[in-house]
Amino acid sequence: MSKRHWLGIVALVAVAGLFAPQLRAASPCAPCAPVMVEKTIYVPEYTTQTRKVMVTEYKQEQRTRTYTHWTCVPETKQMTQEYTVMVPHQRTREVTCNVSVPVMNTVNKEYTVQVPVWRNVEKTYTVNVPVYDNVERKYTVQVPVVNEVAKTYTAQVPVWNDVEVTYHVLVPQQETRQGVKHVCVMQPETVTQTYCVDQGQWEERLVPAANACGTRRGLFGRRSCGGCSSCSPCATGCNSGCGDCAPQMVARRYWVPNYVQLQREVTVHKPVMQTQPYEYTVTVCKPEVRTKTVKQCSYEAKEMTKMVKVCSYEPKEITRVERVCRYEPQTRTCTQRVCDYETKTVVKPVTTCSYKTEQRTRTVPYVECLPETRTRTFNVTNYKRVAEERTATYNVCVPYQVEKEVQVNVCNMVPKTVTVPASGNCGGCGDCNGCGSGGCGGRRFARRCGC
Repeated sequence: MSKRHWLGIVALVAVAGLFAPQLRAASPCAPCAPVMVEKTIYVPEYTTQTRKVMVTEYKQEQRTRTYTHWTCVPETKQMTQEYTVMVPHQRTREVTCNVSVPVMNTVNKEYTVQVPVWRNVEKTYTVNVPVYDNVERKYTVQVPVVNEVAKTYTAQVPVWNDVEVTYHVLVPQQETRQGVKHVCVMQPETVTQTYCVDQGQWEERLVPAANACGTRRGLFGRRSCGGCSSCSPCATGCNSGCGDCAPQMVARRYWVPNYVQLQREVTVHKPVMQTQPYEYTVTVCKPEVRTKTVKQCSYEAKEMTKMVKVCSYEPKEITRVERVCRYEPQTRTCTQRVCDYETKTVVKPVTTCSYKTEQRTRTVPYVECLPETRTRTFNVTNYKRVAEERTATYNVCVPYQVEKEVQVNVCNMVPKTVTVPASGNCGGCGDCNGCGSGGCGGRRFARRCGC
């Protein structure tokens, strides 16, 4: 609650205190009249004033600072390292092992078996044989009797009338419309293609002849030694009395490849999608109202008579003969086969298997890894931190004081003259009984009233 509201409440309380004696004047002393006097009171009055206050505001200010920026510069060095690897080598060794060899033996074994023996035994048993007797029995049945009775009923007779009916049909019509279709067109385009060409050449090289004893002169010529003239042993070898034959050298051509990449311009066709307008015909069904005459069926009520068969039942006594079955005991004899078992000893040859241990030798391959020292060269990159001074610009908010004019509501107490009843005066009531009981000011002013 603001200060303005508090001042209003205080003023109301003060006015209520001044008028309290007048409000308490109601008593059996009705002719008492208060004496009115003028008093000055202060009433709050609000006015608007303009005052100057200090306000803090902020402004943007650009500043510059210097900081150290660290950059990692790589340095690559080539280093040589010796390392040891395990190289596998194939080895073989003789291994002696024990092997269990099976030995089969035949042994006669006796065992006891139960042999079945069948025999015939006569057995007497009793059975119940059915015997049928004819017995007469009387019973009452309901016999149906059918009579024809005339029955009147109301039937709905159909009456057909011609009625015109309106209906809608869809009539097909041809319409020509415009459309757009996408067509794939092959457009030529020149591109550069890289291809390989073998620009090799033939070279002549001297190689030994196929037969070390010399070469053949011509297609059908004789074979001669390569410097032994006409040594006859050339047919079987080059070693003869004229010395060792030197091998004959032959010049042969070999192709030495040389692959070179060349470029050429070729024309290719690439598909390009184009939009083309076209016309097409569609069938559109439009509604049309037509009229036709149809047969309409209505029904009329009509009374008709028909003969209906009614079934009733009458009791009737009937006699019938029934076959009654009864059972008589009868003794019969039958032959049954009974099986007995006899004990019999049987000898059967049984093959048993036993194992004996033999020592054998075999060659086992294995891999042995031997250490081998190798050398390798690799690059090591180290990063060196380099300091660099840099300058950066940043913005800060700087506060500053500003004097501004502000409208303020001010409460002032203004004097005001009002007329109120005088305190301590009963107004000539004399000897009123009501002073003590609250009349003319109540007990608070009883002494002043002289009561």
